[in-house]
Amino acid sequence: MLTALILGGASGVWEEAAEARRLFTPGLLIATNHAGRDNPEPVDHWVSFHVELFPRWIAERARKGLPPAGQLWTAQRRIATDLDVRRVANWGGSSGLLAVTVALELGCERIVLCGVPLDASAHYDSPESWREFGNYRKAFITRQTQMTAVRSMSGWTRQLLGAPTGEWLHEGQESHAGHH
Repeated sequence: MLTALILGGASGVWEEAAEARRLFTPGLLIATNHAGRDNPEPVDHWVSFHVELFPRWIAERARKGLPPAGQLWTAQRRIATDLDVRRVANWGGSSGLLAVTVALELGCERIVLCGVPLDASAHYDSPESWREFGNYRKAFITRQTQMTAVRSMSGWTRQLLGAPTGEWLHEGQESHAGHH
C-alpha cells in the first residue's frame, strides 16, 4: 500500500511530521511551497500554485546543501518556466489540497497531512496568522467524499477528515491466508 506524508506550511508541520513518522514510514514525501524548500530530507514531489517561485526555492534548497526535489506539480494552466512541472486538477483548495490531488493521482492509498490545519495558525516561517483559511474550507468539504484515504495531524482538517491511527494506516494489509 502506497502511503504519502504531505508537508504543509503551518507552524506545527515539523513536529506533526515527526509524530506521523512514529506511526508509519511514508512511501512518498510530498511537500508544499516553503516546506519543499526547507525540508532537510529528500522531497519526492513538490507542489505549489506559485510555479514562478520554484526556481528561487530550488536555488535556496541547493544553497542549503539539500538534495534536489523530485517531480514539481501545479494546477496552473500556464507555466512560464523551463522546469519540468506536471499539472493536476485544481479542486479549489489550498496548496495542501493540491498536494492531496497529487497523492491521489500517484495512487496513494493512505495520505497524512502535516501542517495543514486550515485554520488561523501562523506559517512556520512567519509569525502572522493565516487569514485565507476560510476561503479554502469549502473545497475540502466539497471533496470530502473523494478523500476517504486522507487523515490530518491537526486543526480543522483533523476534525473534518479524522486523525491517522496505526489501525487505519494498516487496514486491509492483514493476511487472509486460511480464510475462505
